[in-house]
Amino acid sequence: MIETLRALCPTARGATFGAPVPGRGCWNGSVEAEACARPAHRLRNSRRAVVPIGSRAYDNRRLRAIAREVVGPEVLAIGYAQLPNPHLRRFHTVGVDLVKPLSPSGYAEEIQGDAMNLAACVSGRRFNTIVFGELIEHLEVPYQFLRSLHPFLAEGGRIVLSTPNPLGFPQVICEMLNIRRFYYTTEHHYSFPRRWMVRMLEATGFEVIAVRSVGLQLVCLAPPCPKFLSHQLVYVARQRGPRAEKEAR
Repeated sequence: MIETLRALCPTARGATFGAPVPGRGCWNGSVEAEACARPAHRLRNSRRAVVPIGSRAYDNRRLRAIAREVVGPEVLAIGYAQLPNPHLRRFHTVGVDLVKPLSPSGYAEEIQGDAMNLAACVSGRRFNTIVFGELIEHLEVPYQFLRSLHPFLAEGGRIVLSTPNPLGFPQVICEMLNIRRFYYTTEHHYSFPRRWMVRMLEATGFEVIAVRSVGLQLVCLAPPCPKFLSHQLVYVARQRGPRAEKEAR
Protein backbone atom coordinates (compact mmCIF):
# COMPACT_ATOMS: atom_id res chain seq x y z
CA MET A 1 0.00 0.00 0.00
CA ILE A 2 2.93 2.33 0.71
CA GLU A 3 4.13 1.78 -2.85
CA THR A 4 0.69 2.78 -4.17
CA LEU A 5 0.84 6.05 -2.25
CA ARG A 6 4.44 6.63 -3.30
CA ALA A 7 3.36 6.24 -6.92
CA LEU A 8 0.93 9.11 -6.39
CA CYS A 9 3.65 11.37 -4.99
CA PRO A 10 4.91 14.06 -7.39
CA THR A 11 8.39 14.08 -5.87
CA ALA A 12 8.84 10.56 -7.13
CA ARG A 13 7.10 10.82 -10.47
CA GLY A 14 8.61 13.81 -12.25
CA ALA A 15 8.35 17.54 -12.70
CA THR A 16 4.71 18.04 -13.66
CA PHE A 17 4.04 19.57 -10.26
CA GLY A 18 5.08 22.86 -8.71
CA ALA A 19 8.13 22.77 -6.48
CA PRO A 20 7.58 23.30 -2.75
CA VAL A 21 8.22 26.78 -1.43
CA PRO A 22 10.75 26.69 1.43
CA GLY A 23 9.10 27.43 4.72
CA ARG A 24 5.56 27.17 3.32
CA GLY A 25 3.10 24.49 2.32
CA CYS A 26 2.96 22.84 -1.08
CA TRP A 27 0.27 23.15 -3.74
CA ASN A 28 -2.54 21.71 -1.65
CA GLY A 29 -1.07 22.32 1.78
CA SER A 30 -0.43 18.61 2.25
CA VAL A 31 3.14 18.80 3.48
CA GLU A 32 4.62 20.39 6.56
CA ALA A 33 6.91 23.40 6.19
CA GLU A 34 9.92 21.56 7.57
CA ALA A 35 9.64 18.89 4.88
CA CYS A 36 9.21 21.52 2.16
CA ALA A 37 12.45 23.14 3.19
CA ARG A 38 14.44 19.93 2.91
CA PRO A 39 16.34 18.90 -0.23
CA ALA A 40 14.69 16.13 -2.26
CA HIS A 41 17.37 13.57 -1.38
CA ARG A 42 16.74 14.13 2.31
CA LEU A 43 13.02 13.61 1.79
CA ARG A 44 13.71 10.27 0.17
CA ASN A 45 16.11 9.21 2.92
CA SER A 46 14.04 10.29 5.90
CA ARG A 47 11.31 7.96 7.08
CA ARG A 48 9.91 10.75 9.24
CA ALA A 49 9.52 13.24 6.41
CA VAL A 50 5.96 14.08 5.41
CA VAL A 51 5.83 13.58 1.66
CA PRO A 52 3.96 16.16 -0.45
CA ILE A 53 1.14 14.79 -2.55
CA GLY A 54 -0.68 17.06 -4.96
CA SER A 55 -0.93 18.30 -8.51
CA ARG A 56 -1.66 21.41 -10.49
CA ALA A 57 -4.50 19.58 -12.22
CA TYR A 58 -6.24 18.94 -8.92
CA ASP A 59 -5.67 22.44 -7.60
CA ASN A 60 -7.01 23.96 -10.82
CA ARG A 61 -10.10 21.79 -10.58
CA ARG A 62 -10.64 22.94 -6.99
CA LEU A 63 -10.22 26.61 -7.90
CA ARG A 64 -12.79 26.26 -10.70
CA ALA A 65 -15.21 24.46 -8.38
CA ILE A 66 -14.92 27.28 -5.85
CA ALA A 67 -15.32 30.03 -8.46
CA ARG A 68 -18.52 28.45 -9.81
CA GLU A 69 -20.17 29.04 -6.42
CA VAL A 70 -19.08 32.66 -6.02
CA VAL A 71 -21.53 35.52 -6.47
CA GLY A 72 -20.41 39.11 -6.82
CA PRO A 73 -19.65 41.79 -7.28
CA GLU A 74 -17.81 42.12 -3.95
CA VAL A 75 -15.66 39.13 -2.95
CA LEU A 76 -13.31 38.63 -0.01
CA ALA A 77 -10.64 35.93 -0.45
CA ILE A 78 -8.97 34.95 2.83
CA GLY A 79 -5.67 33.05 2.84
CA TYR A 80 -5.20 33.40 -0.90
CA ALA A 81 -1.49 34.20 -1.26
CA GLN A 82 -0.11 30.71 -1.84
CA LEU A 83 -2.47 30.02 -4.74
CA PRO A 84 -4.63 32.96 -5.91
CA ASN A 85 -7.75 31.95 -7.80
CA PRO A 86 -7.54 33.40 -11.33
CA HIS A 87 -11.28 32.84 -11.83
CA LEU A 88 -12.05 35.48 -9.19
CA ARG A 89 -10.52 38.30 -11.22
CA ARG A 90 -13.86 39.00 -12.86
CA PHE A 91 -15.15 40.24 -9.50
CA HIS A 92 -13.93 43.06 -7.29
CA THR A 93 -11.91 40.66 -5.15
CA VAL A 94 -10.12 41.73 -1.99
CA GLY A 95 -7.39 39.33 -0.87
CA VAL A 96 -6.36 39.10 2.79
CA ASP A 97 -3.34 37.07 3.90
CA LEU A 98 -0.50 37.26 6.39
CA VAL A 99 1.96 37.37 3.49
CA LYS A 100 1.93 38.84 0.01
CA PRO A 101 1.67 36.46 -2.98
CA LEU A 102 4.91 35.61 -4.74
CA SER A 103 3.46 37.02 -7.97
CA PRO A 104 0.62 39.49 -8.60
CA SER A 105 -2.76 37.88 -7.94
CA GLY A 106 -4.74 40.09 -10.27
CA TYR A 107 -7.15 40.88 -7.42
CA ALA A 108 -8.51 44.39 -7.08
CA GLU A 109 -6.96 44.77 -3.61
CA GLU A 110 -4.31 42.89 -1.63
CA ILE A 111 -4.22 43.39 2.14
CA GLN A 112 -1.72 41.92 4.57
CA GLY A 113 -3.55 40.92 7.72
CA ASP A 114 -4.68 38.17 10.06
CA ALA A 115 -7.74 36.08 9.19
CA MET A 116 -8.60 36.07 12.90
CA ASN A 117 -8.72 39.88 12.97
CA LEU A 118 -10.66 40.87 9.87
CA ALA A 119 -11.89 44.05 11.55
CA ALA A 120 -8.38 45.43 11.25
CA CYS A 121 -8.32 44.68 7.52
CA VAL A 122 -11.80 45.34 6.12
CA SER A 123 -13.65 47.13 8.90
CA GLY A 124 -17.07 48.41 7.87
CA ARG A 125 -17.09 46.56 4.53
CA ARG A 126 -19.49 43.85 3.41
CA PHE A 127 -19.05 41.24 0.71
CA ASN A 128 -21.39 39.13 -1.39
CA THR A 129 -19.10 36.13 -1.03
CA ILE A 130 -16.29 35.26 1.38
CA VAL A 131 -13.93 32.61 0.02
CA PHE A 132 -11.37 30.62 1.98
CA GLY A 133 -9.89 27.54 0.37
CA GLU A 134 -7.76 25.11 2.36
CA LEU A 135 -7.63 27.45 5.34
CA ILE A 136 -9.98 26.32 8.08
CA GLU A 137 -8.01 23.16 8.89
CA HIS A 138 -5.03 25.41 9.72
CA LEU A 139 -6.89 27.45 12.36
CA GLU A 140 -6.82 26.61 16.06
CA VAL A 141 -10.28 28.12 16.65
CA PRO A 142 -12.41 27.40 13.56
CA TYR A 143 -15.72 28.05 15.37
CA GLN A 144 -14.55 31.52 16.38
CA PHE A 145 -13.35 32.23 12.84
CA LEU A 146 -16.67 31.22 11.26
CA ARG A 147 -18.68 33.34 13.68
CA SER A 148 -16.43 36.32 12.96
CA LEU A 149 -17.44 36.31 9.27
CA HIS A 150 -21.08 37.37 9.77
CA PRO A 151 -20.48 41.12 10.13
CA PHE A 152 -18.65 41.16 6.79
CA LEU A 153 -21.35 39.42 4.73
CA ALA A 154 -23.80 41.49 2.71
CA GLU A 155 -27.51 40.72 2.84
CA GLY A 156 -28.02 37.35 1.16
CA GLY A 157 -24.26 36.76 1.15
CA ARG A 158 -22.54 33.39 1.27
CA ILE A 159 -19.28 31.72 2.19
CA VAL A 160 -17.46 29.25 -0.05
CA LEU A 161 -14.72 27.11 1.43
CA SER A 162 -12.77 23.98 0.67
CA THR A 163 -11.05 21.57 3.03
CA PRO A 164 -9.57 18.05 2.78
CA ASN A 165 -11.92 15.12 3.24
CA PRO A 166 -10.26 12.64 5.65
CA LEU A 167 -12.50 9.86 4.33
CA GLY A 168 -11.62 10.52 0.67
CA PHE A 169 -9.11 8.63 -1.46
CA PRO A 170 -6.24 8.16 -0.83
CA GLN A 171 -6.20 9.77 2.64
CA VAL A 172 -8.59 7.19 4.05
CA ILE A 173 -5.99 4.49 3.33
CA CYS A 174 -3.51 6.33 5.54
CA GLU A 175 -6.11 6.49 8.30
CA MET A 176 -6.90 2.79 8.04
CA LEU A 177 -3.23 1.73 8.13
CA ASN A 178 -2.01 4.50 10.45
CA ILE A 179 0.48 5.74 7.85
CA ARG A 180 2.00 9.02 9.06
CA ARG A 181 4.25 9.83 6.14
CA PHE A 182 1.40 10.99 3.90
CA TYR A 183 -1.45 13.42 4.66
CA TYR A 184 -0.19 14.09 8.18
CA THR A 185 1.15 17.62 8.06
CA THR A 186 1.67 19.40 11.35
CA GLU A 187 0.29 22.57 9.71
CA HIS A 188 -3.24 21.11 9.97
CA HIS A 189 -4.84 21.39 13.41
CA TYR A 190 -8.04 19.60 12.43
CA SER A 191 -9.53 17.26 9.86
CA PHE A 192 -13.23 17.55 9.00
CA PRO A 193 -15.42 14.71 7.70
CA ARG A 194 -18.39 16.00 5.73
CA ARG A 195 -21.07 15.54 8.42
CA TRP A 196 -18.98 17.33 11.02
CA MET A 197 -18.09 20.20 8.73
CA VAL A 198 -21.80 20.70 8.08
CA ARG A 199 -22.51 20.57 11.81
CA MET A 200 -19.85 23.21 12.53
CA LEU A 201 -21.27 25.54 9.89
CA GLU A 202 -24.78 25.11 11.26
CA ALA A 203 -23.56 25.71 14.82
CA THR A 204 -21.99 29.02 13.78
CA GLY A 205 -25.07 30.53 12.14
CA PHE A 206 -24.87 29.19 8.58
CA GLU A 207 -27.11 27.05 6.42
CA VAL A 208 -25.29 24.69 4.05
CA ILE A 209 -26.79 24.93 0.57
CA ALA A 210 -24.33 22.71 -1.33
CA VAL A 211 -21.40 20.34 -0.90
CA ARG A 212 -19.37 19.75 -4.07
CA SER A 213 -16.87 17.06 -4.94
CA VAL A 214 -13.56 18.31 -6.36
CA GLY A 215 -12.63 14.94 -7.80
CA LEU A 216 -10.37 11.94 -7.42
CA GLN A 217 -6.77 12.88 -6.71
CA LEU A 218 -4.48 10.98 -9.07
CA VAL A 219 -1.10 11.81 -10.57
CA CYS A 220 -1.66 14.46 -13.28
CA LEU A 221 -5.39 13.68 -13.36
CA ALA A 222 -8.42 14.80 -11.40
CA PRO A 223 -11.41 12.82 -12.72
CA PRO A 224 -14.89 13.44 -11.29
CA CYS A 225 -15.98 11.21 -8.44
CA PRO A 226 -18.68 10.98 -5.75
CA LYS A 227 -18.31 13.22 -2.72
CA PHE A 228 -17.31 10.39 -0.38
CA LEU A 229 -14.25 9.63 -2.56
CA SER A 230 -13.16 13.21 -3.22
CA HIS A 231 -9.91 14.24 -1.56
CA GLN A 232 -11.22 17.79 -1.10
CA LEU A 233 -14.76 19.07 -0.73
CA VAL A 234 -16.21 22.51 -1.44
CA TYR A 235 -18.88 23.79 0.94
CA VAL A 236 -21.32 26.59 0.14
CA ALA A 237 -23.27 28.16 3.00
CA ARG A 238 -25.38 31.25 3.63
CA GLN A 239 -26.41 33.10 6.74
CA ARG A 240 -29.34 31.46 8.47
CA GLY A 241 -31.07 34.74 9.26
CA PRO A 242 -31.09 37.47 11.91
CA ARG A 243 -29.84 34.96 14.48
CA ALA A 244 -26.55 34.68 12.62
CA GLU A 245 -25.60 38.26 13.49
CA LYS A 246 -26.35 37.58 17.17
CA GLU A 247 -24.25 34.41 17.18
CA ALA A 248 -21.32 36.40 15.83
CA ARG A 249 -21.29 38.66 18.91
